[in-house]
Amino acid sequence: MSVFGYAKTKLSLVDYKMAFGWLRKLAVVCLVISYLALAYSLVGFNLIPLKFLLPVLAVDGFVVLWFSFIGFRKELSAIKSLMLIIASILFIIVSLYAFSASNSLTSFLNNIHGGNYVDIEYDIIAKKDQHVKLGAVTDGSIGVLTVNAKNRAVVSQLNKYTKADIKSFDNVAAQTTNLDDNSVGMLLMSDSQLDLIKENYSSFYQGVEVLAKFKVRVRETTSKVDGTDTTKPFIVYISGIDTYGDVATISRSDVNILAVVNPKNHKILLVNTPRDYYVKLHGINGVKDKLTHAGIYGVNMSVQTLEDLYDVSIDDYIRVNFTSLVSVVDNLGGVKVYSNNTFSAGKYSFTEGYNQLNGEQALAFSRARYAFANGDRTRGENQEQVIKAIIEKLNNPSVLLNYQQILASMQKALQTDVTLNDVTSLVKYQLNDMSKWSVKSISVNGTDSHNYTYSMGNIKLYVMEPDQTSLNTAKSEITQYLQ
Repeated sequence: MSVFGYAKTKLSLVDYKMAFGWLRKLAVVCLVISYLALAYSLVGFNLIPLKFLLPVLAVDGFVVLWFSFIGFRKELSAIKSLMLIIASILFIIVSLYAFSASNSLTSFLNNIHGGNYVDIEYDIIAKKDQHVKLGAVTDGSIGVLTVNAKNRAVVSQLNKYTKADIKSFDNVAAQTTNLDDNSVGMLLMSDSQLDLIKENYSSFYQGVEVLAKFKVRVRETTSKVDGTDTTKPFIVYISGIDTYGDVATISRSDVNILAVVNPKNHKILLVNTPRDYYVKLHGINGVKDKLTHAGIYGVNMSVQTLEDLYDVSIDDYIRVNFTSLVSVVDNLGGVKVYSNNTFSAGKYSFTEGYNQLNGEQALAFSRARYAFANGDRTRGENQEQVIKAIIEKLNNPSVLLNYQQILASMQKALQTDVTLNDVTSLVKYQLNDMSKWSVKSISVNGTDSHNYTYSMGNIKLYVMEPDQTSLNTAKSEITQYLQ
């Protein structure tokens, strides 16, 4: 009996050792596969400079080869096999995390670049006292802006609701006048244009009703053909639209900041242009308009209008909204923002000096203007301080621990024409140097006034007449940063 028990114990130890041997070999095979996948991903992604990448891959490759040799060529005890298995699993986990992280960044950059479109909400409106019914109007007419009358996607959607004849107008004022005198029975307006009327022409707005709404997705096209050389100075336009929710929604651009980036000396100049700056919209002859209204006609209108204003070429744009800012700041763990004033905005209070802000607080800080004697001028300065704080927080290596969550939150919060190659080139350039970035902010100024605008026609609105001395100073600063 004792002999049988001894034989059974001996046999189970042999089986135990064999099982660990097979597990050890399986772990090594998985280790090799994970290493090859990681190496392929990192080399293909082209993000890490070769002076860092090659040594890392060489050391990791040596470890993998050594583990493979031990795992397949040497007889090991169960304890040593277990230790090798654990070490292999840990190495595999690290490799898979790095592989996942690089793929997440690739996916993020491709998605925000591939989302260069805007969703424009259109309203078919008519005078309430006319009791117009869609479908009943077959021989009437509908007033449409010329730019929309030429858009086949808009006309196609419009024809689903009414067969009324389309009558084109060059501006909103002509549309409203013709509806007022019953020259047309209906109008087609975008939500953004109708919001302008609600805000500035309330008597007209109160007399109309919305008969139907539809959405048209428009692809944003830019004149940019090749990528940006991010080893040389370049300019990024940061547009902040006044909406919550989907960043693709068309709206006024309340934040208009040019970030002049000089990678050679690691300096960034933020140039703020007030939302009410009275400017010539690009390609529009005649009356000027507020800069914020340029956003109604798409990000390219804002880009080209600012290029005309500052005599520069803008290389890229980034488009964000209220939801974007809250999400980005919260996922960065908050930001420390400098305020030149002590003030309150809604339920939040801010003190002169540095303030630690979460997303909602940063949004309130950025939007406040009525608390200041200088109104929109101070708001623009505060917006630059928030952007500066975000840049400084991104400079902190600690954000790398949370960067996948940050990317996930930003994926639907940003739109940009920055390409994957542009970003990888800039990151590699930075990793090769590892210098800190310095950020300077300035703002152009002007004179408070009231004047007619392209978007509202015969109704005078508050505008800021540009101060030429202020503009010339900004142009000079931009030129210096581009050298």
